[in-house]
Amino acid sequence: MLSKAATRLLRVEDRDYVPLALPTTDLRLFDVLARAGRVLRRYSRLDEVLTVEPATPPVSVTDDEPVVATSGSGQGTAKLGIGLAAVSAVLEAFGGKGDFTIKTEKANRIRYAYTDVTADRVDLVSLDAWLNHADMRTDVRRVADLLAAQRLYVVVATLKARSLKVSFLDENSAAAEIDVAAVQDIAGGNITVSGDRKRTSELVFTGARPLTVAAKAAQLSIDDHGIWVNERYGGFGEIRGLGDGRVFFEHDVLHLA
Repeated sequence: MLSKAATRLLRVEDRDYVPLALPTTDLRLFDVLARAGRVLRRYSRLDEVLTVEPATPPVSVTDDEPVVATSGSGQGTAKLGIGLAAVSAVLEAFGGKGDFTIKTEKANRIRYAYTDVTADRVDLVSLDAWLNHADMRTDVRRVADLLAAQRLYVVVATLKARSLKVSFLDENSAAAEIDVAAVQDIAGGNITVSGDRKRTSELVFTGARPLTVAAKAAQLSIDDHGIWVNERYGGFGEIRGLGDGRVFFEHDVLHLA
């Protein structure tokens, strides 16, 4: 997503969630992120930078919790070409083809939104207890520097979307029907395309694995007494990979629905 508009990606009650620059299937709980300005970049895994005794109790985690406090922001739409580029990027992340193009006589705009959203989250009390037993690895000096500079965060919650709902509109914003079977071939075999009939104006794309679209990152802190998770969250900017990131959308963003 565009970094300028990334904070508009989600409409959730909990504003501590940070959007991903591009939805992915491989951002997980306990990923360690390094802050660079307003960007949180993926760095490592918590058990790769810290060590604990084998008998240390594991951190308590809740998986696939239904998210009810999410909603679309109005009726987000885009011109056909821009919308298809956005949909293509998401379908590629789902494991489908990366070039989603359709031929239609009537549709010239697209409305789209994430659906079937769930959350994974870490119990912060049990994480704090785990960190109480943790120590720095002796061979990772860079991690110690980042911790001392208060630039390391750990992912303690994620929002995952299983589907993308896409509606096709004509120039008057009325529904414009397309052929469902043709779209399935274009999307690719790894994605399920559902519509209520052979020709429809609204489709739902579902991948084999859910996409992580946002995460909550808690700051890691250190002093002479040990390591703990700060109540301060990285609620700004966006999450990117280690590189410069890839910008796909120039004029619009996706919204949860």
